[in-house]
Amino acid sequence: TMGLDTHVWCLTMAHMRWTLLQRLGKNVNLNIEDDEAYWTAMDALPLGFLGGPSWKRTINNIKESGGGGGDVDKAFGANIAERFRNILVQLEPSRWEAEGLPSDDEIAQVVDFIVKSHWLS
Repeated sequence: TMGLDTHVWCLTMAHMRWTLLQRLGKNVNLNIEDDEAYWTAMDALPLGFLGGPSWKRTINNIKESGGGGGDVDKAFGANIAERFRNILVQLEPSRWEAEGLPSDDEIAQVVDFIVKSHWLS
């Protein structure tokens, strides 16, 4: 059920794309013609046991800050950001060639939001 659960709780790369584009005020419509791109976008975010040691460091940072603060571990954030950028390009190569990919800071803000929203819920 992990695949279904991550979709239901909005913890996939596709949901991260939607969140980022909403925050940036950009069009979220997508016409996927490649099945592989679709399934790659549905990959679960590496939370919990999928996140490994960098997830544990992230959660410890959040716990030590009293729950709402704390930083996402740099390695954890960089791993998600790299995978996410690759998926964005795979889904919409022409768009990102024309517009340029979102900034590191914009992606980091979404990672921070998703991680803390998930952990605190």
